[in-house]
Amino acid sequence: MIIIKKIKHTDKEAILFVHKQSIYGICRDYYTEEEIEAWTASLTPEIFDEGIKNQDNVGVAAVDSNKVVGYCFFNVPDKELKALYLLPGYIKQGVGKMLLFQLEEIAKEKNITKLVLKSTINAVGFYQRFGYKKIKEDKFFINENISLDCIYMEKKLI
Repeated sequence: MIIIKKIKHTDKEAILFVHKQSIYGICRDYYTEEEIEAWTASLTPEIFDEGIKNQDNVGVAAVDSNKVVGYCFFNVPDKELKALYLLPGYIKQGVGKMLLFQLEEIAKEKNITKLVLKSTINAVGFYQRFGYKKIKEDKFFINENISLDCIYMEKKLI
């Protein structure tokens, strides 16, 4: 049974693992090997540590039998969903929906009326199913030489 819980500092290694496994297992068909390698190399425990400690961020994790299998978080001042990643075996199982809906509820509690995000190419359909609209094509910069194609999206929360 999947439970959703608030991300804690002790979850940083688990969410780093989920993030990398998601990229390798789900995004590989949409991005080049060079992009995938730069993307995963940029992910460090320190980045997740800083993200969790940042009081402007709110994050939740999906846990199955004491194992983190997905997570997402958003930045409150920016009203931006920064990440939603799942282990490949949990795709199309309703886990992403559970995480997204939980964060949307938290956003509403904080009087946020609109969320924005930069979606990976492979996840656009997922977000569209839940009311997110494409605004424009965009880039996510990994470093000065490598960027990922993505889609800037938004959803009005009612």
